[in-house]
This record gives sequence, C-alpha cells and structure tokens, in this order.
Amino acid sequence: MIDRKKIRDEAFLKEYKGTCPACGYKLEKPASEKCPECGSRLQVMLLAPFRFTPWHALLTGVAISVGVIFDRVFLTLYGVFQSRGSVIGWNMFLSSLVPLVLLLVFFYVIWKLKSKFEQIILWKRVFWYIVALLTPIIFSVGQFFILIYLVLRV
Repeated sequence: MIDRKKIRDEAFLKEYKGTCPACGYKLEKPASEKCPECGSRLQVMLLAPFRFTPWHALLTGVAISVGVIFDRVFLTLYGVFQSRGSVIGWNMFLSSLVPLVLLLVFFYVIWKLKSKFEQIILWKRVFWYIVALLTPIIFSVGQFFILIYLVLRV
C-alpha cells in the first residue's frame, strides 16, 4: 500500500527552504521529516484562514456590552459608598445591576444554543444574529435612559 501523504510530504520537504514552525531553526532541504534542532515532526498541512463570522460578532458585541455595563455597576457602587448609602445611590446601583444580570443570562442562553443556530435555515439564522447583536445595544442604551430618569427625578 502506498502512503501518498508521506510521499507528498517528502517531495515538499526536499525543496523546502524556511524555518521550523516549532523552534524557528533555519531549514534548507531537510533530509528527514524531523527538525534537526528540536525534533518536531515536519508535515505539510493546509489550514483554512480565520473567518470573522456572525457568531464572532455576537460574542464581541456581548463582551463589549458586558464591559460597559460592568463599568457602570462599579461606578454606581462607588457612588453609593460616596453618598453614604442614599436611596438614589441604591436605585442607580440596582438599575445598573439588573441589565448586567439580564445580559449575562442572555449570553449564557446564546452560548448554549450555538449548535442549534448553525443548523437552522439561513434567513432565520441571520435574524437571530441580528437580534443577538442588537440586544446588548438595547440593554446599554436602556440602562443609560434609566440612569438619566433616576437623576432627573431627584
């Protein structure tokens, strides 16, 4: 039985001039399929380039939104301590904490349903990705308006 992969690798390595991917040792037509410096196995592989998918956009949007809301939670908590526990301080803290909890629950649900998203038809998948991308924005903007309302109410 002929091992075509081994023959292909050997043919490629006979002409290879470059560095070892593992240690960076300069290779010039290596005699074997092992790096003489570190002993790593040299093999030819085709790898797909990284693609930024809607799933990555969703994770990025949620992570940024969680960061923004988390920042607001800590700033309002600091305000509560500075105001010596005033009612407005606690109201602002709770109005910051609720969207953070909701967003974390939303993130958990989306993470668990990832495999199901990839199996539904394209237009439904695009719809849910749009919803998933807009939800963190809606949470952040909604939290902002709640905070403004609380400040103006006093």
